[in-house]
Amino acid sequence: MVAVQNGTPIFNMSCSFQIEEDGLEHKDEMPEVTHHSKLMTDLELMDEHNIQVPPEFKRFLSSRFFAFKPVQFINPFDGKSYPASRSIWLKCSEEIPDHLAFHQEALAFVSDFNLLTTATLPYGDRFKFGQLQMASLDHAMWLHRPFRVGEWLLYDMESPSASNSRGVNFGKIFREDGTLVATVAQEGLMRVRS
Repeated sequence: MVAVQNGTPIFNMSCSFQIEEDGLEHKDEMPEVTHHSKLMTDLELMDEHNIQVPPEFKRFLSSRFFAFKPVQFINPFDGKSYPASRSIWLKCSEEIPDHLAFHQEALAFVSDFNLLTTATLPYGDRFKFGQLQMASLDHAMWLHRPFRVGEWLLYDMESPSASNSRGVNFGKIFREDGTLVATVAQEGLMRVRS
């Protein structure tokens, strides 16, 4: 599928589908992290730490239909560098029909949140929030096993490389019981504005 805007292709998508079938199976283990019940949402953390964010960013954060509970608290405004990896619990806060396809669509949407910024974590001491031009350049997702976005899922993310104003990011999404349900890969633009 190609999406065109003003006569210019701006989006390409390819999909493959399959029916469930028996076969060989293995999966990565979920990392040992703090349980979501012992964590605050990102919005609660910002209030708790009195983090002042631009009003438009606060409106964006408040309008999402997913709750996010970071395992590691990272303040994007503190000017510090962090390792290029993190884990976030996520859960849809809206009612979604009980059909797997709707849950897969919602997870595909939310899988773009937080992933690209993982590649920026080592550079918090080199630029201020808002000084990076950022965009997803390509985003791939593989759905392995059934899940529901109305239940807590762990999104474990890492960025093994950033170079030439691009960051590469990988993510694994697990059900609360440790089952790997999806894998994500993304390349994103990370250009410092002068």
